[in-house]
Amino acid sequence: MYRLALTKRNRALLRRYPEHSRESLRDCVMLQCADQRLTSRGYRKNHFVHYALPADRNLYFCHGLRGEDLLALGASASGTFGGIDYRSCEYPRYVEARHMRPALEGLTIASPAEQSMRPAASMLMCASLTREAFQVIGCEALFNEWERCALIEPDGGAERYRLSGVGSWLVREIIAEACTYSGRSA
Repeated sequence: MYRLALTKRNRALLRRYPEHSRESLRDCVMLQCADQRLTSRGYRKNHFVHYALPADRNLYFCHGLRGEDLLALGASASGTFGGIDYRSCEYPRYVEARHMRPALEGLTIASPAEQSMRPAASMLMCASLTREAFQVIGCEALFNEWERCALIEPDGGAERYRLSGVGSWLVREIIAEACTYSGRSA
């Protein structure tokens, strides 16, 4: 359930449909409707914008929940090893740079504070949270506020929570708020 990214990569599509415009309110409402429709039919979020039937465990996006590294290969691939995150170049540059292995676009090294924030950020990205993870980083009051504002909701019991449709819409802001509140970076 992605919003159409208006970038140079999809210029041909935008030329074909010049009447397309970004309407945040409409897009947010559409996400809420889709969220309600899919969840009422047994689909669950396995990432903040991915829905699947329970049998699909979405191993790719949920590696962070399991504390695993991710070796991602190919154009535009993003991976992580410990505190190091990388992104490969997009397709044209990736092919042009075939003599340079790997063809990386960027690399970041997380500070210890950023690494301590990762489990909570992964939970938010995978739309599956526990209160305990936010207690560990000093954000229990913030967690309670998200629940009060219906950004998160219980998921089958007192121990597990999931992002609501609105929480999915605002996940990047929620992560930024948790980083600021805890004094860490994601």
